[in-house]
Amino acid sequence: MTQPRAGFLLTRHWRDTPQGTELSFWLATDDGPLQVTLPPQESVAFIPEAQRAQAERLLQGEKGLRFAPLALKDFHRQPIVGLYCRAHRQLMRLEKMLRDSGVTVLRRRYPPAGALSDGALYHRPGVGGRRNARLAAGQRAHEAEP
Repeated sequence: MTQPRAGFLLTRHWRDTPQGTELSFWLATDDGPLQVTLPPQESVAFIPEAQRAQAERLLQGEKGLRFAPLALKDFHRQPIVGLYCRAHRQLMRLEKMLRDSGVTVLRRRYPPAGALSDGALYHRPGVGGRRNARLAAGQRAHEAEP
């Protein structure tokens, strides 16, 4: 296992793969640049539970998505559901389609990648773990094979 290191986030990128969306980050650390890549996963957006039926009707016929109930609430304490897609590009297209039809889509919006290097970053993230570790489905990070 590598030692935890602190660093400043320089860039973030996403890439759609057949297995899901891969997230990659470059950090500036005291030891030089560090790339952190997360394994492919589904991209998610959040929709108020009250608008789920409307969203399902609008997205009827779309492939590669699923809705899932979540034990989460929005800032108005209303229940929300997750809209999951294997491809981030598809999720962005569906979000626009839903918003254009009046469905509220709750998803954190990040600034463009270039904005991360303009001095507007205040949090110094830390990273630690095993180098090139692989997780199997249902496995916890501390159980990963190196």
